[in-house]
Amino acid sequence: VVLCILADFQSRIWIGTANGLNRYDQVRKQFTRFYHEPGNPDSLLSNTIRCLYEDRSNELWIGTPMGLNRLDRKRKIILPFIPLSDGPDRSGHGLARIRDMVEDSKGQFWIGTYGGGIGRLDRKSRKTRWLSKQEGNSRSLSQNSVRTIYEDRESNLWIGTSNGLNRFNLNKNFFTHYIREHGNPNSLSGNYIRAIYEADAHFLWISTVGYGLNRYDRRSDTFRHYRHDPDNRESISSDTVFSITAVKNGEIWLGTDRGLNRWMPGSNCFRSYLHHAEKPNSISNNSVYTVFRDSQNMLWVGTAFGLNRFDPVAESFRRFY
Repeated sequence: VVLCILADFQSRIWIGTANGLNRYDQVRKQFTRFYHEPGNPDSLLSNTIRCLYEDRSNELWIGTPMGLNRLDRKRKIILPFIPLSDGPDRSGHGLARIRDMVEDSKGQFWIGTYGGGIGRLDRKSRKTRWLSKQEGNSRSLSQNSVRTIYEDRESNLWIGTSNGLNRFNLNKNFFTHYIREHGNPNSLSGNYIRAIYEADAHFLWISTVGYGLNRYDRRSDTFRHYRHDPDNRESISSDTVFSITAVKNGEIWLGTDRGLNRWMPGSNCFRSYLHHAEKPNSISNNSVYTVFRDSQNMLWVGTAFGLNRFDPVAESFRRFY
């Protein structure tokens, strides 16, 4: 099961899975694998890799359910940076269950967790300032179960949680909430947010689990919904969308629990790419958890059954197992 993908500054592909971390050298066409080794302090904290991030200093960070790792490029080993016990508490919350990471335009490093909210990590002191849901405070985080963090071009942090979308003003330090409002067709379609992507100056794409895709218009402060319609072959193939990215021509690519989807801005419709057992050039599995675009405009697609590289021009998949 491929959970996350990243291309580093040397164009090597890093693949986080439910059973270790893989590095693919595109020149040598070789995989190197990293695992948690019990008793070895210089190894992964866990074999479940939830997220990968390369910061502006080209440091590679690896988020796991047991804490944060960092790649030591000189020694070619993976070091634990903050393990489980250094979280905000010792109950398995907080820093332990890392779900996403981002370095903002000010150089601040943010971590999203399952159960502990978001944390601003000082990478020198290794201390974290936590921002979490506060009962009775409408300007705090809406939910401590964070799934994704994204910074837009206006230096806002967008945080997707299991109970709504949050916009965090980095200058004023407060949250604005966006939730599904029954009876309001211009509100968010659902509250379990899985991915966020900024397509241009006007629109943000927000995906949900079970309630489709949203396009947020900054100018009107409204959401447009894209839902699966079984009677329309040009609708999105599923209402559960795990991942969002874009290619240079403005097309949006989506990983869903029913294939890879391509949104074409000119026609405003979707095309889906599904697994076909009799077609070796089709995608390896229909559960697409992550989609990453590299510098060559190729898409790396992680599924429940292996890694795929997709050429959007030739419309063909190459499978890696």
